[in-house]
Amino acid sequence: MSVLQIKLLGGFSVHLADQPLTKFRSDKARALLAYLAAQPDRDHARTTLATLLWGDLPDSSAKTNLRIELSNLNKLLADHPALVIERNSVRFQRTLATVDVVTFQDALTTFGGLPAEAQPTQLANLVTALDLYQGEFLVGFHLSDAIEFEEWQLLTQEQLHEQAMHALNLLQQRYAEQGSWAELATAARRQLALVPWQESAHRNLMQALATQGQRSAALDQYARCCAVLQAELGRRRLRRVYALIRGPEAQQNIRWCATIWPSR
Repeated sequence: MSVLQIKLLGGFSVHLADQPLTKFRSDKARALLAYLAAQPDRDHARTTLATLLWGDLPDSSAKTNLRIELSNLNKLLADHPALVIERNSVRFQRTLATVDVVTFQDALTTFGGLPAEAQPTQLANLVTALDLYQGEFLVGFHLSDAIEFEEWQLLTQEQLHEQAMHALNLLQQRYAEQGSWAELATAARRQLALVPWQESAHRNLMQALATQGQRSAALDQYARCCAVLQAELGRRRLRRVYALIRGPEAQQNIRWCATIWPSR
């Protein structure tokens, strides 16, 4: 049996027997595979899948489209046993393929929390789990005509992001408690690569640098922190102004905006 690898974190890619699969019939086929692979070992009703991706079409047309996409997807995967297509449902077998998002969630669930006296091997295991989080779930992938799928994608993206951030926060806390400054700096930088405005990560990185005698680097990090936070505050204020201007009392809101965003 050929090895099937699916990556959904940081984008979308599929490899079968170490060869990339790119000739998907459509983005709907990619979305269908991502939906099934991210939720393995579940029987997904065909009617549910049809509505998920073609909710704007009559039931008969939606089911026909699903049947066509499943047939083509099965051929593209060379009838791989991980994809189980039955009369009324479709299932993706967890044990017959490697899916990064599934492995990531399994690792965090198995790992659980980090005790204050966490051993180096425990910390290393958490780092290994976080290595799988190469970016947001299906980042850059969009389906403009499948609202239910987009809602699921966004919800899953937010949940995975929160899980990664929680794990990174916990990892930094334990490194700081143990005085593992080089490791703390690495973990803080990893979090900042994902969320540049994470103030706690900036603080941890500055502390790690300063404690290691890198005072100049710590001061440079402080300057970067200030610049990033100021830019983020500016964006939030702009979004607030935009929302107010679009509000029902637009003219009154525009005059009020001038008081919080004075001209220069």
